[in-house]
Amino acid sequence: MAVALVSGGLTVADATGVQAAPGDPLSFSISASPAAGFSAGQQITFTFTATNSSGAVLDFPASAAVRAVYEGQSASPAPPSTGCQPGDSFAYATYSLVEYNFDLPDTLAAGASLTCQISYPATAWDVSHGGAWTRVHYEPDTASGEWAPGWAWRTISATSPASPGVWFSGTPTVGQKVFALEGGYWGEWNTATTWQWYRDGVAIVGGTQDEYIIASADAGTILSATIGGLNYEDGSVITQSGTMTQRVVRPMSAPTPGIYGTAQVGGILTATTGTWRPAAALTYQWFASGVPIAGATAKTFTVTQAQHGTLITVAVTGTLDGYATLTKTSGHTSRIVGTLFGPTPGVYGTPKVGRPLTAVVGTWTPGTTLAYQWFAGGVAVWGATAKTFTPTAAQVGKVMAVKVTGTQTGYAKLTKTSAPSAKVVR
Repeated sequence: MAVALVSGGLTVADATGVQAAPGDPLSFSISASPAAGFSAGQQITFTFTATNSSGAVLDFPASAAVRAVYEGQSASPAPPSTGCQPGDSFAYATYSLVEYNFDLPDTLAAGASLTCQISYPATAWDVSHGGAWTRVHYEPDTASGEWAPGWAWRTISATSPASPGVWFSGTPTVGQKVFALEGGYWGEWNTATTWQWYRDGVAIVGGTQDEYIIASADAGTILSATIGGLNYEDGSVITQSGTMTQRVVRPMSAPTPGIYGTAQVGGILTATTGTWRPAAALTYQWFASGVPIAGATAKTFTVTQAQHGTLITVAVTGTLDGYATLTKTSGHTSRIVGTLFGPTPGVYGTPKVGRPLTAVVGTWTPGTTLAYQWFAGGVAVWGATAKTFTPTAAQVGKVMAVKVTGTQTGYAKLTKTSAPSAKVVR
C-alpha cells in the first residue's frame, strides 16, 4: 500500500495490488466505486472476487475460508454485505477492521468465481482518517490461523483527508501519563516503531516510548512528538509529527467540599470548601438530584419549593493560572423536606377548675396531622395531649398554654406554642 506524508499527517494513495502464490487455487481481485476519492455521505462499494484458477474443480475443505478484510470507518455496526457474512471486528486507535466470510459452496468449478460485496455511506470518520483499505485472501485451514500468501488489496483515499498527524491521548498535567498515537490512516501493514517526545521543541531524554509521564520540568511548556514506522509492503519509512495544543500545567489539590445548613424548603445551605493548595479562585454550582440549579452559583443557596424531595450537592471549581482546573463535588444532603405552615395557636375558655380549655389552631398546610401538649406554669401536664383540657385543683394559680405540633410525610415538623392564659382559679 502506498502511503504519502502530507502536511504532517498521512493519507492513503489510491492503489490496488495482487500478490500471487505458486499453487494457490484462487486468484483475487477487488474493485471499488468510486474508483478514486470520496467525500462524507458518498456511497462506497467494494466488490471482492475469488476465481478458481487451478484448472480443476476445487473442493473446499470444511475448515477453509475465503475472507475479505475491510478497514476504515467504525467496525460497529459492520457495513452491510452480500455474498458474505460479517465475522470478527476489531477497533484500534486510528482505524477499525471487519472480517467478512464468503458464502462458500462445497465445490467450485474451474474458472468459476465467488463474489462478496460491501456497501455503505462514507462517514466523516472515513474522511478524517484518510481513506479505506481492503484485502481478500484464502485460508485453507482456519484452525491454524494462517492464510495462504496469495491475496489482493485495494485502497481508496478520501477526497480531502484531514491529515491530522500524531494525535494525543491524556491530559497535559504534571504527573499524568499521555500517549502519542498514529494519526490519519496507516493500514494493517504499516507499523509504528519509534517515538520521540519534545519539550518546547527540544528532545526529552528518555522520552522514546508511545507513553510519557509528564515531569515537573515540563510545566509551562508545549509537548510534541514524532512517530516513525515502516511500510512493510514497499519498505519505505513513514514519519509523523504533532504538537499538543495546551501548555503543561501543574495539578492542584483540595478536599471534598461539605454542605452546612438545614435541608428543607426555605433553609440556607452553605458550601464548606476546606483548604485548596495552592489557593485558587473558587466558583460554585448547586445541583438538585444531579441537575444544575439555574442561577445557584454562590457559596450559599436558599432552598426553594422546586427542590422539595431532591438531594442537594454542590460542585466547587478552582482555577489558577498555570494549574489544572479542578472540580470537587460534595456528598448529598438528606432529601429536602417541605416547610409546614401554621399559625400560633390560642387558648379559648375560662381558666377555672372544671371549665374546659380548647386549643384554637387556625389553618395549617393541608394534610397536616396535629398533636397537642398542655402546660401549667411552663411544665407539661402528664396525659394532657388532646385538643381540649379541663384544669383541676393541681393547676390553681398557674397559667395555662398549649403546644401544637404539625407533621406530614416529606415535610419538616413544625411546633407552635400559644401565649399563656390567665392564672387558673377555683
